[in-house]
Amino acid sequence: MTSSSQSEDSSDPPFILVVDDKAKNLQLVGSLLEDQGYDIAFAKSGQRALELVEQDPPDLILLDVMMPGMDGYEVCATLKKNETVAYIPVIFLTAKTETEDIVQAFESGGIDYVTKPFRTGELIARVATQLELQRARKRLKKANHELLENNKELEILNEKKTEFLGIAAHDLKNPLAAIAGLSGVLNDMVEDEADTKNQLDQEALEMLQGVEKASRHMFSIVNNLLNTEALESGHVKLDKEKCDLQKIVSEVVKLCRGQVATKNIELIVESTGDTTVIGDQGRLREVVDNLISNAVKFSPGGKRVWVNLSGGIESIRCAIKDEGPGLKPDEMSKLFGKFQKLSARPTGGETSTGLGLSIVKQLIDLHNGRIWAESVHGQGATFSFELPAATGTENV
Repeated sequence: MTSSSQSEDSSDPPFILVVDDKAKNLQLVGSLLEDQGYDIAFAKSGQRALELVEQDPPDLILLDVMMPGMDGYEVCATLKKNETVAYIPVIFLTAKTETEDIVQAFESGGIDYVTKPFRTGELIARVATQLELQRARKRLKKANHELLENNKELEILNEKKTEFLGIAAHDLKNPLAAIAGLSGVLNDMVEDEADTKNQLDQEALEMLQGVEKASRHMFSIVNNLLNTEALESGHVKLDKEKCDLQKIVSEVVKLCRGQVATKNIELIVESTGDTTVIGDQGRLREVVDNLISNAVKFSPGGKRVWVNLSGGIESIRCAIKDEGPGLKPDEMSKLFGKFQKLSARPTGGETSTGLGLSIVKQLIDLHNGRIWAESVHGQGATFSFELPAATGTENV
């Protein structure tokens, strides 16, 4: 007799338990199945069958219905109540052919039945079919278990990755800010120095400007990574208060003057109505800064960018429109995903992490707003977002 734990190995024959109170039937069925290469165990009563199943679970049970004491229906129902062995398929061997008897066999947990006197070919075929189905179920169960384990491992690795990025980005942020700040101060000192003897030559000045530009780009990457990690881990807490979206836009526009002047972009701001919202000023500034910077970044020199604010009773809308290359129709669904690289490229050699719009979308969602884009390829793009208007009754 071979244990069912061994029969999961394809090199071991399936193990079948035959249950019948008549020795002649046990001998006949056992002989047929052994000729097929199966390992067989026998039980002459329902109680003995339950004991054998507990000791060594088989791959399949052939179960007689009419037995003294505990009949086959009761044996099967008892097996199916036991979670550790409920998976074992049961084929009933029965002389009963009435519809209600067959229905009772299935209701008690049987998976098939063979009527007595049985035909040898039919019995062998039904046994082979149920064993193959059982093997398939075991393979599926094993595959599901491995998939769950792999998913758990991936989740752990993802958590470690996120933690590492957070730590790395946090540790890099301060020194990068110092590099950018100091190189900017030094650059200003060189440009303002009246005594030409103390000025750096043009090549060194260009290098210094390159350091400042690179450090500010790295600072932007680190800041985006930190924002992404905080948003995904649910650590972003909004400090909400009444704030004027028009004022936030004006502050961002002032900070963008250098970027706008470099590309000779005309930045036009239009505002109508009350633009007061309830939100986190710092986070909303990030949203506006990202969208305006994107519009400038993807606009050719000498073009225009419009920022249009419109106040309403229920919502405030901000739309940023550019005259850049626009977006292809098949790219619209990718806009707010992480690390998306679209066909449009910055027009002034600027770089992009592919995280900005993803962060903007999540921040707008946190403010219970919505954001969307409209574009005709080759004719620019408009990014718009709406936020609930402050009604004066909010509990900030």
